[in-house]
Amino acid sequence: EMSLSFKAEEAKILKCSGDTRSAIRRTKLIIHSLRNYLSKNPDADNDDNALLLGELYLQCGRWSIEHRTDSAVTVLNEFLRPAAEVAEALYQKSKSMECNSKSMECSRPFIASSNFVLGEFVANLHESLVKRVESYEWKISGFTVNERKKELSQCEQLLDSMKERMQRQTTSKRLSSGNRTRKSDSKVKVEAVNLEKKYRDLYIHILSLRKEVDMKTKERKSLEDSITLYLNQSIESYGKALSNCDNSLDNSKHVFRLISLWFQSFSKSLNNNVVNKSMEDWVDKIPSFRFVPLIYQIFSRIDLLEDKDISSQKSQSFCNHNASSFQSALRKIISKICINHPYHGIIPLVALSNGDKIGTGVDGRQASVYLDNVGASKVKAANDVISYIKKNGPSWIVDLIESYSKLIDSYIFLAMLPTEEFLKGKMIKGYTLKNVYRNKLSLDKIFRISRNDEFMSRPCVITKPPFLQPSGNYGAGVDDPIGSERIASFEPTFSVTESGIHRPKIIICHGTKGGKFKQLVKGLDDIRQDAIMQQVFAAVNNMLKRFVSTKEGGESCVSSNLNIVTYSCIPLSPASGVLEWVDNTMPFNDYLTDSKTVVGAHSRYYPGEWGSGLCRSHLTHAGVNKREAFDEICRRFSPCFRFFFLERFSQSLQNWHEARMRYTRSCAVSSIVGHILGIGDRHASNILVHEKTGELVHIDFGYVFEQGKLLNVPETVPFRLTRDIIDAMGTTGTEGTFTFAAESTTEVLRENSNN
Repeated sequence: EMSLSFKAEEAKILKCSGDTRSAIRRTKLIIHSLRNYLSKNPDADNDDNALLLGELYLQCGRWSIEHRTDSAVTVLNEFLRPAAEVAEALYQKSKSMECNSKSMECSRPFIASSNFVLGEFVANLHESLVKRVESYEWKISGFTVNERKKELSQCEQLLDSMKERMQRQTTSKRLSSGNRTRKSDSKVKVEAVNLEKKYRDLYIHILSLRKEVDMKTKERKSLEDSITLYLNQSIESYGKALSNCDNSLDNSKHVFRLISLWFQSFSKSLNNNVVNKSMEDWVDKIPSFRFVPLIYQIFSRIDLLEDKDISSQKSQSFCNHNASSFQSALRKIISKICINHPYHGIIPLVALSNGDKIGTGVDGRQASVYLDNVGASKVKAANDVISYIKKNGPSWIVDLIESYSKLIDSYIFLAMLPTEEFLKGKMIKGYTLKNVYRNKLSLDKIFRISRNDEFMSRPCVITKPPFLQPSGNYGAGVDDPIGSERIASFEPTFSVTESGIHRPKIIICHGTKGGKFKQLVKGLDDIRQDAIMQQVFAAVNNMLKRFVSTKEGGESCVSSNLNIVTYSCIPLSPASGVLEWVDNTMPFNDYLTDSKTVVGAHSRYYPGEWGSGLCRSHLTHAGVNKREAFDEICRRFSPCFRFFFLERFSQSLQNWHEARMRYTRSCAVSSIVGHILGIGDRHASNILVHEKTGELVHIDFGYVFEQGKLLNVPETVPFRLTRDIIDAMGTTGTEGTFTFAAESTTEVLRENSNN
């Protein structure tokens, strides 16, 4: 037993030294020896030996997957499934032995790790088979099989007709045997021989066709059955792993994969009832905080049940309705999120119930047209879920829903408020909330505390959500949750921005701990896409945190500091929302070019050169000679963004260097991520630079997923990398830090492409 443990460690040493095949071969021999030892010595079949065997199965399976030394079926049946079975047996045994807590502690991490590997491997097999079934070759193969079936049917019909002809000939020959001449009798015999030969040839052809059709049909059915089998196995494995893994570990990529498989199975109708029933069972066992990062994806798929309004049903469970099993599982997740993590779940749910509050329209589309796309059924479904939570949730959650509803309604009123009358006086600051709300309760008076009635379940500052708590401890509506503050009040005045199509409003929210939070309230603008982009950026940041460079000579300090700056973006309805104001930032354009009140950096450092207006005019009037005009502009307009860092970070050489490195890394990461997501409209006013850190902050994601290519002047460049952007990177330009950070980001995104 001890020698096998030592040999297992030797196999790991072989793997670390690069001799992978020898390590796998050694591990297989150890597995074989340990199995024989346990079969011959039943007394030695204890938890330690079982755990060692399971770990060896898992280790060999991982190495075989990584280096592709065995077939997928071999890896699945001989290593990964046995590892998961050993883990399950250990876990069930530890559950039955209540006093053995040590056994339980060992079995839960192992059942999680083994099922994570099994789930990921089977999910990859499932997706590869789905791609094969959706391929052009598979469709052609199906068309060929159908044609063969038609041919087989026609041949069988022809064979039956030939058989009838032969029978008629035999009957006719018997009846007229005494009346035929020798010549006619010889002719009849020749016809009979020819017909019999054709019959025999056709019969042989039919046998060949049947064999071919049966083989192809069985092959296609086997593959299609495997798709369902692997899907069910992956859902089951991910469910076991997520319900047993350590809550302190970040397993978001596995949650993403699980939800992705579930949604894909629903959209493609792959054995929906079994998958949805399995998901509904696992929702009760998987901690609800695991689903919070995917709130927008989960909530957006809610729809009406087939039954009547759930609030009018006697049963307290969504599962008891004769409705879609998908919606049943989905509503169970949503209700758990909102009850266990109210500060994260209630706002999206209330926003979804505001799906019909779009004012006069969004982005040029009329209200009636836009409502057709939003769907009234989602609004009704969201209201149904709110009714369910109010009926079944704690009292402070019910109060919190009412608080958020009042707050969001007040935000929406301010967002939709037209600003034309205010701008006639050419004033952008100092507007009073009380005057614009008139007979309505203004934003600054919603949560004002009176002496006799203290508002207990106060909402958190919506642009500063609390830290996600696996335990669900958020202060029960009485205390401030960790990482955030509840709303104390709003300043009584607001201002409007100097630019923008709909002129967003700027307000300041006061927290219960004394914090001040500047917020941008936007109306007649769909910011749900912006919220999704921030969610994607947060997921990318998590991937980058786990990244370990595999490149020789890779700088760990560079790879560990890759990230994208994010900010809170909270949709309140399809046509309104609130964004976090990112302090200490300024657009590229504001620093480089002149404005009415400020002289830009280019004019200050290169006063004798062309200005931005002249450059634009020169390019506009160049006609077909755009390239020559561009070269002329480059000669007469020098990049000068490097001076930004000399001005803002001149305290020490170290501060200047660190700020430039942060700038270069953030530029690389945002460029690669923006290219993959097809983010467009990256003009100089949509890219901000942080004056305290030097990092880039991207805003306004109205054009994503290559939508910029559909503009009147299509955007064909992958990302913005102009001379001024490169100028601040230093003498090496895009070489060195920028290149390494861009390659590292690409590597991370490629490794996580399935998530």
